[in-house]
Amino acid sequence: MYTVNFSLDTTSKIKLYHQLYTKLSDAIESGEISTGTKIPSVRTLSDTLKVSRNTITRAYQELEDSGYLYSLPKSGFYAKRPDESAPVPKKSVPAKSEPIAAEEDSVPTVESIVRQRKKASVPADFTEDTLRPEEMGHSIIDAMIAEPEPQKSAPKNEATSATTEQHKGVENNASELLKESHENIRRHAKVFTAMQHNSSSAKSFELALLDSYRVALTEKSYLLRKASGTFGDEQFRVALAAFMYNFHRIDVNPTQIIVGSCIEQLLYNVLRLHSVNKPYKKEGQGLLSIASQVADGGNIITPTVALSEDPDNTMRHVFMDANIQVKEIPIDEKGLIFNFLVTSGCNLAYVSPTDVPLGDFDEIDDRRDEILSWAKEAPYRYIIELDTDTIKRTNSTFKSHDKADKVIYLNSFKYLLDKGINASWMVLPKKLAAEYTARYTTFDCTLSYLDQVALTDFIIKRKLENYLTSRER
Repeated sequence: MYTVNFSLDTTSKIKLYHQLYTKLSDAIESGEISTGTKIPSVRTLSDTLKVSRNTITRAYQELEDSGYLYSLPKSGFYAKRPDESAPVPKKSVPAKSEPIAAEEDSVPTVESIVRQRKKASVPADFTEDTLRPEEMGHSIIDAMIAEPEPQKSAPKNEATSATTEQHKGVENNASELLKESHENIRRHAKVFTAMQHNSSSAKSFELALLDSYRVALTEKSYLLRKASGTFGDEQFRVALAAFMYNFHRIDVNPTQIIVGSCIEQLLYNVLRLHSVNKPYKKEGQGLLSIASQVADGGNIITPTVALSEDPDNTMRHVFMDANIQVKEIPIDEKGLIFNFLVTSGCNLAYVSPTDVPLGDFDEIDDRRDEILSWAKEAPYRYIIELDTDTIKRTNSTFKSHDKADKVIYLNSFKYLLDKGINASWMVLPKKLAAEYTARYTTFDCTLSYLDQVALTDFIIKRKLENYLTSRER
């Protein structure tokens, strides 16, 4: 295993995860870390460098995406060059009594989960013709259209042979594909039921998620004909509210939750609201108030957002596209430096867990309260919080302390589960939620109803929370 012989500069403007990414990638490129060398686990490196697991996890994800790391089930991360292919792990079937260990040292990816699932032990009551986990494919779609079992052939005669040849690949496709898909869904459900009590099932969110889509397509298919409206399905928003309370003690009304397929689009929609994009120092109603605001140019505020000095901040482009000026604010070990925020002239503050280099929420309570008080002092100020934390914490977010209703909260399943699952949601203050409804009332939710129904099942059966909890171990 590679022994870390460096430290990270917590006083630097460069984010800690980017420092770690650079040091490890340079060491791999130079040959200091040879291909196949095991890299310390997230927990071990977090303790060694005295930084949060979120920082290590993000760096490892970036390294794996860039081709500098690969993961092996039940083993961890290993180094490699981007131009090298990761070795294929040898197949091994553990004894029936041997529990399947959690993939503690790695960040779950589609590939690693599929590899882990291929090594999972098969329950004793499985028969030879029972669908095995490796037949699932690499995605839900692959599983649903997997090749069915061979069908018994009918007695051949001239008429049937002629018909088969004439209509081969044409008439039978639609009906047979539908039949086969439903059959595969039922078979996958049987696999899931059989493996519920197997220790490996809790570690594979793909299998649990597949069952939730099965429920949506079969048991709750009648819901798929509904329109979810502007905010999204009511039951889905209730499930999200329950999850946020259980996971982070965020207590919100489901009517303030807006669901969408893209978190950047949700943020852009909010930034186009007049209360955010064209705020006034003086609020009021009636012609006299409007005339006063127009006459007094000083009342008009140039919408500006304060965010950390992070060159990799992708949300920066969303603000700029919405005509929101961006002003970079330096950070310290507690997050955005408050004095710079106060003197910046900004009416918006963008925060996320990665803005806190050490990730110690106990040390940022005072800073968080200061920023919340700053937002409370003026009606045109709001805090935009992107929550990427996957660790269960109590009262760790700005939104969980938002008594004045000044925080716009953003989250997505691409942070909680996998980058390919871009189902997202946000929580708006009541005032902005009402304005959002009025402005976008003719628009339907951009997230498909199938995804909403399936993810509702995934949440209410505590599959999401159980999966996230298993990743902490």
